[in-house]
Amino acid sequence: MLKIVTSAEQAYENILKFESELKSSAKMQSRLSYARAWYGCRNQKGAWCFAPAKFAGYQDIDAQCFLDEAEAADGRRTEAQLNMFFSAINPATPLHAEANAALFAFLARYGKIPSMKARINVMRNDPNLPAGASSPVEAQDAVVALMLAVSKTLPPAQLQSLVAELTKNPCSPTPGVGPIELTA
Repeated sequence: MLKIVTSAEQAYENILKFESELKSSAKMQSRLSYARAWYGCRNQKGAWCFAPAKFAGYQDIDAQCFLDEAEAADGRRTEAQLNMFFSAINPATPLHAEANAALFAFLARYGKIPSMKARINVMRNDPNLPAGASSPVEAQDAVVALMLAVSKTLPPAQLQSLVAELTKNPCSPTPGVGPIELTA
């Protein structure tokens, strides 16, 4: 019976272990394109490693166990647990472009490509990722907080100029929303 991981370290070890298990199993290789939730990390040499949720999320898993239990394994349960330790990478970030290219290269070694619905998750506070990149959502929140703090130090004329630039940005997350109000 499969047991879900209880720590980020267990999931990390599974991710590092996945490729060696994959090399010895043509049946596992044939399933690669079906995985939607990929969990990635860098090993100590800086190379990207990946595993699908159904592998990363179970304790003491290997290729044989994965194949024997594949039908009974529940990716939703593993993803719910893994979300305690991992964050999805924002597709608009350089980290996503880098990880996505690495995932394509990894799967290409087995003649596969990721599912069109694939998403990549990375461990929060992963020491092997660049500073500020290990928790993409938190890193963006920190940038916004910094921008707001800096905006509060601007003289009124520069603040109004900044507001004008921000409100005419075509990439606004909420099109049609009125002017942004910042107070000095």
